[in-house]
Amino acid sequence: MGNLTLPNFEDEVWLSLEHHTDADPADATKQVRLDRWINQAYLRISLPTTFPHPELQETQALTLVTSTQSYALAATRWAIDHIRYVDRNRNLKRVSKEALDRLNVTNPGEPSWYARWGNTVYLNRTPSSSENGDTLTVYTWQIPTLLTGAATTVLRSIFDEPLVELATAIGWRRLGDFARADAHLTTYAALLNDIRTLDAVEGLQDTTGIELENLREEYQ
Repeated sequence: MGNLTLPNFEDEVWLSLEHHTDADPADATKQVRLDRWINQAYLRISLPTTFPHPELQETQALTLVTSTQSYALAATRWAIDHIRYVDRNRNLKRVSKEALDRLNVTNPGEPSWYARWGNTVYLNRTPSSSENGDTLTVYTWQIPTLLTGAATTVLRSIFDEPLVELATAIGWRRLGDFARADAHLTTYAALLNDIRTLDAVEGLQDTTGIELENLREEYQ
């Protein structure tokens, strides 16, 4: 969880905007605009392509139902990492919705592929009574709730500073000062690159680079 509340972010971003009158948080209308920039930055920094935040990693259980080929995914999900077919102890393979449609599998049975379209997960086969009640675990990244009141982000506090820089860059761009926007965007990228080395630290473990088939041999 971050340390800065929304009012703290307002103070920091307004300071970085050199107290520009169009972003004065003391004015209710201008505060709405400032908060919009902060939340736009919050959503951008929370993308799993920006950083695979553990705080936003979620799972959702889908229970297979006979003759049902599509299942609702929670609307608050950025993306699916993978889907685990728990009862068969394996992962489903990912495919595009267009490719799934071209497969045109009509006979019921055990699903092995999936596609996402909107907030719906589609399976390549319609579960039969044999698969009814089986569970799919969907591993996803959550879309965070926008900041309001005195809320802090759900991200670690180390992301507070780059969030300020990104919100400031957005603000300067909206205010028409692209040189200042680019300067803060460069700082944001530098801060974020430092944090990304956390992934590299975990990559130093002994299992890095081991092929899955070789890893299976350890358990045979």
